[in-house]
Amino acid sequence: QEARRKSADAASRALALDSHLAKAHSALAYVRSIDLQHWRDAEPLFRRALSSYSDEPLVHVWYAAYLGRIGRHVEAIREAQAAVRLDPASLNTNLQLAVEYFRGGRLVEYLGQARELVRLQPLEQSGHLTLARALEWNHEYNAAEKELDTARLYAARENAQSFEATLLAAQGRRQRAAAIASRIR
Repeated sequence: QEARRKSADAASRALALDSHLAKAHSALAYVRSIDLQHWRDAEPLFRRALSSYSDEPLVHVWYAAYLGRIGRHVEAIREAQAAVRLDPASLNTNLQLAVEYFRGGRLVEYLGQARELVRLQPLEQSGHLTLARALEWNHEYNAAEKELDTARLYAARENAQSFEATLLAAQGRRQRAAAIASRIR
Protein backbone atom coordinates (compact mmCIF):
# COMPACT_ATOMS: atom_id res chain seq x y z
CA GLN A 1 0.00 0.00 0.00
CA GLU A 2 2.85 2.36 0.85
CA ALA A 3 4.63 1.55 -2.42
CA ARG A 4 1.40 2.21 -4.34
CA ARG A 5 1.01 5.58 -2.65
CA LYS A 6 4.61 6.58 -3.37
CA SER A 7 4.28 5.51 -7.00
CA ALA A 8 1.07 7.48 -7.43
CA ASP A 9 2.68 10.53 -5.80
CA ALA A 10 5.72 10.34 -8.09
CA ALA A 11 3.56 10.00 -11.22
CA SER A 12 1.34 12.87 -10.08
CA ARG A 13 4.36 15.11 -9.47
CA ALA A 14 5.68 14.29 -12.95
CA LEU A 15 2.31 15.15 -14.47
CA ALA A 16 2.24 18.42 -12.55
CA LEU A 17 5.51 19.33 -14.27
CA ASP A 18 4.38 18.15 -17.70
CA SER A 19 0.81 16.99 -18.24
CA HIS A 20 1.78 15.35 -21.56
CA LEU A 21 4.12 12.71 -20.08
CA ALA A 22 2.62 9.47 -21.38
CA LYS A 23 4.84 7.32 -19.16
CA ALA A 24 3.58 9.14 -16.09
CA HIS A 25 -0.04 8.66 -17.22
CA SER A 26 0.60 4.95 -17.74
CA ALA A 27 2.33 4.55 -14.36
CA LEU A 28 -0.49 6.35 -12.58
CA ALA A 29 -3.07 4.32 -14.52
CA TYR A 30 -1.41 1.07 -13.42
CA VAL A 31 -1.23 2.16 -9.78
CA ARG A 32 -4.88 3.21 -9.85
CA SER A 33 -5.91 -0.03 -11.57
CA ILE A 34 -4.64 -2.14 -8.67
CA ASP A 35 -5.99 0.15 -5.94
CA LEU A 36 -9.31 -1.08 -4.54
CA GLN A 37 -10.43 2.47 -3.75
CA HIS A 38 -9.39 4.16 -7.00
CA TRP A 39 -9.54 1.49 -9.72
CA ARG A 40 -12.34 3.29 -11.55
CA ASP A 41 -9.98 6.23 -12.13
CA ALA A 42 -7.60 4.06 -14.15
CA GLU A 43 -9.35 3.81 -17.50
CA PRO A 44 -9.13 7.47 -18.59
CA LEU A 45 -5.46 7.44 -17.61
CA PHE A 46 -4.82 4.31 -19.66
CA ARG A 47 -6.61 5.85 -22.65
CA ARG A 48 -4.57 9.03 -22.32
CA ALA A 49 -1.33 7.05 -22.11
CA LEU A 50 -2.23 4.94 -25.12
CA SER A 51 -3.22 7.97 -27.19
CA SER A 52 0.34 9.25 -27.10
CA TYR A 53 2.33 6.14 -26.19
CA SER A 54 0.64 3.38 -28.18
CA ASP A 55 3.93 1.71 -29.17
CA GLU A 56 4.76 0.75 -25.57
CA PRO A 57 3.82 -2.92 -24.96
CA LEU A 58 3.79 -2.56 -21.17
CA VAL A 59 0.95 -0.02 -21.29
CA HIS A 60 -1.09 -2.51 -23.34
CA VAL A 61 -0.22 -5.29 -20.86
CA TRP A 62 -1.32 -3.20 -17.87
CA TYR A 63 -4.51 -2.08 -19.62
CA ALA A 64 -5.29 -5.66 -20.65
CA ALA A 65 -4.88 -6.79 -17.05
CA TYR A 66 -7.19 -4.02 -15.86
CA LEU A 67 -9.84 -4.82 -18.48
CA GLY A 68 -9.61 -8.53 -17.69
CA ARG A 69 -10.05 -7.94 -13.97
CA ILE A 70 -13.23 -5.95 -14.57
CA GLY A 71 -14.67 -8.60 -16.91
CA ARG A 72 -14.21 -6.85 -20.26
CA HIS A 73 -12.57 -9.89 -21.80
CA VAL A 74 -12.87 -9.10 -25.51
CA GLU A 75 -11.15 -5.74 -24.99
CA ALA A 76 -8.58 -7.30 -22.65
CA ILE A 77 -7.65 -9.89 -25.26
CA ARG A 78 -7.39 -7.18 -27.93
CA GLU A 79 -5.00 -5.15 -25.73
CA ALA A 80 -2.90 -8.20 -24.87
CA GLN A 81 -2.70 -9.09 -28.56
CA ALA A 82 -1.51 -5.54 -29.28
CA ALA A 83 1.22 -5.98 -26.67
CA VAL A 84 2.33 -9.25 -28.29
CA ARG A 85 2.40 -7.62 -31.73
CA LEU A 86 4.66 -4.89 -30.33
CA ASP A 87 6.96 -7.32 -28.47
CA PRO A 88 6.40 -10.86 -29.73
CA ALA A 89 9.43 -12.34 -27.96
CA SER A 90 8.47 -11.05 -24.51
CA LEU A 91 7.48 -13.57 -21.87
CA ASN A 92 5.48 -10.84 -20.12
CA THR A 93 3.33 -9.89 -23.12
CA ASN A 94 2.71 -13.51 -24.09
CA LEU A 95 1.87 -14.49 -20.53
CA GLN A 96 -0.68 -11.67 -20.28
CA LEU A 97 -2.33 -12.86 -23.49
CA ALA A 98 -2.57 -16.36 -22.01
CA VAL A 99 -4.11 -14.94 -18.83
CA GLU A 100 -6.70 -12.98 -20.81
CA TYR A 101 -7.66 -16.01 -22.90
CA PHE A 102 -8.15 -17.90 -19.64
CA ARG A 103 -10.22 -15.14 -18.05
CA GLY A 104 -12.32 -14.91 -21.20
CA GLY A 105 -13.02 -18.65 -21.12
CA ARG A 106 -11.26 -19.21 -24.44
CA LEU A 107 -9.59 -22.39 -23.31
CA VAL A 108 -8.36 -23.67 -26.68
CA GLU A 109 -6.60 -20.36 -27.34
CA TYR A 110 -5.32 -20.40 -23.75
CA LEU A 111 -3.72 -23.77 -24.41
CA GLY A 112 -2.17 -22.57 -27.66
CA GLN A 113 -0.78 -19.46 -25.99
CA ALA A 114 0.60 -21.52 -23.11
CA ARG A 115 2.42 -23.70 -25.63
CA GLU A 116 3.81 -20.52 -27.20
CA LEU A 117 5.16 -19.45 -23.79
CA VAL A 118 7.08 -22.71 -23.47
CA ARG A 119 8.35 -22.40 -27.04
CA LEU A 120 9.60 -18.88 -26.35
CA GLN A 121 11.17 -19.62 -22.96
CA PRO A 122 11.67 -23.38 -22.59
CA LEU A 123 13.77 -22.99 -19.43
CA GLU A 124 11.33 -20.67 -17.63
CA GLN A 125 9.14 -22.29 -14.97
CA SER A 126 6.21 -19.88 -15.37
CA GLY A 127 5.60 -21.01 -18.96
CA HIS A 128 5.52 -24.66 -17.94
CA LEU A 129 3.18 -23.91 -15.04
CA THR A 130 0.88 -21.97 -17.37
CA LEU A 131 0.90 -24.86 -19.82
CA ALA A 132 0.13 -27.32 -17.02
CA ARG A 133 -2.86 -25.20 -15.97
CA ALA A 134 -4.07 -24.87 -19.58
CA LEU A 135 -3.81 -28.63 -20.08
CA GLU A 136 -5.76 -29.16 -16.84
CA TRP A 137 -8.55 -26.82 -17.96
CA ASN A 138 -8.66 -28.65 -21.29
CA HIS A 139 -9.03 -31.97 -19.40
CA GLU A 140 -5.65 -33.28 -20.54
CA TYR A 141 -4.69 -34.40 -17.04
CA ASN A 142 -1.84 -36.80 -17.83
CA ALA A 143 -0.14 -34.21 -20.02
CA ALA A 144 -0.66 -31.62 -17.26
CA GLU A 145 1.07 -33.88 -14.72
CA LYS A 146 4.03 -34.32 -17.06
CA GLU A 147 4.22 -30.57 -17.59
CA LEU A 148 4.26 -30.02 -13.80
CA ASP A 149 7.17 -32.45 -13.58
CA THR A 150 8.98 -30.39 -16.21
CA ALA A 151 8.19 -27.15 -14.37
CA ARG A 152 9.79 -28.54 -11.22
CA LEU A 153 13.10 -28.86 -13.08
CA TYR A 154 13.40 -25.11 -13.59
CA ALA A 155 12.74 -23.55 -10.18
CA ALA A 156 11.69 -24.34 -6.64
CA ARG A 157 9.40 -27.32 -6.44
CA GLU A 158 7.20 -25.39 -4.01
CA ASN A 159 6.14 -23.07 -6.84
CA ALA A 160 4.32 -25.96 -8.49
CA GLN A 161 2.45 -27.14 -5.39
CA SER A 162 -0.69 -25.05 -5.84
CA PHE A 163 -0.86 -26.14 -9.47
CA GLU A 164 -0.52 -29.76 -8.40
CA ALA A 165 -3.29 -29.38 -5.81
CA THR A 166 -5.77 -27.93 -8.32
CA LEU A 167 -4.89 -30.60 -10.87
CA LEU A 168 -5.48 -33.35 -8.31
CA ALA A 169 -8.80 -31.77 -7.31
CA ALA A 170 -9.86 -31.56 -10.96
CA GLN A 171 -9.07 -35.26 -11.30
CA GLY A 172 -11.24 -36.03 -8.28
CA ARG A 173 -8.27 -36.84 -6.01
CA ARG A 174 -9.46 -34.43 -3.35
CA GLN A 175 -7.80 -35.93 -0.27
CA ARG A 176 -4.36 -35.69 -1.79
CA ALA A 177 -5.17 -32.19 -3.09
CA ALA A 178 -6.29 -31.13 0.39
CA ALA A 179 -3.09 -32.51 1.93
CA ILE A 180 -0.98 -30.42 -0.44
CA ALA A 181 -3.16 -27.35 0.11
CA SER A 182 -2.75 -27.64 3.88
CA ARG A 183 1.06 -27.68 3.48
CA ILE A 184 0.92 -24.53 1.34
CA ARG A 185 -0.90 -22.50 3.96
